[in-house]
Amino acid sequence: MRVCVWVDPTVGEVDDTLLTVARELIDNAAEHSEAGRLDVSVGREECGVVLDVSDDGVGTTPDELQRARAAGHLGLAICAGRVDARGGQFDIDTSRGRGMHVRAEFPPLRRLLRAV
Repeated sequence: MRVCVWVDPTVGEVDDTLLTVARELIDNAAEHSEAGRLDVSVGREECGVVLDVSDDGVGTTPDELQRARAAGHLGLAICAGRVDARGGQFDIDTSRGRGMHVRAEFPPLRRLLRAV
C-alpha cells in the first residue's frame, strides 16, 4: 500500500486524541481496506484541526459497519467517541467498492476549555 501523508506546518502541536485516532484509522485501513493507496492529512480549518484519512480500498456499507461493531470490532466507534468527547465531529463516508474517507474535526483546545 502506498501511503501519502501531509501535515500543514501551521497546525503546530496536536493533542494525543488526534494522534490516537490517526493511528487507529491507519491501522484499520492497513488491516481491512485492501487499498493500494492511503492518504492522511492534518490541516487547520475554521473549525480547528482536521484529520482526513482516505483509501481506495474495498469500502463497506453502513450495515456491515453495524455488524462489525456488534461482533466486537470497535475501532471506528472508539475513534468517534474520542473525537466526540473532545468536542469534535467524526464522519465516515464509504460504500462497497468505493473505499473509505474519514474526517475528524478537533476544535481548538481553548474553545473546549471555555465550554467546561
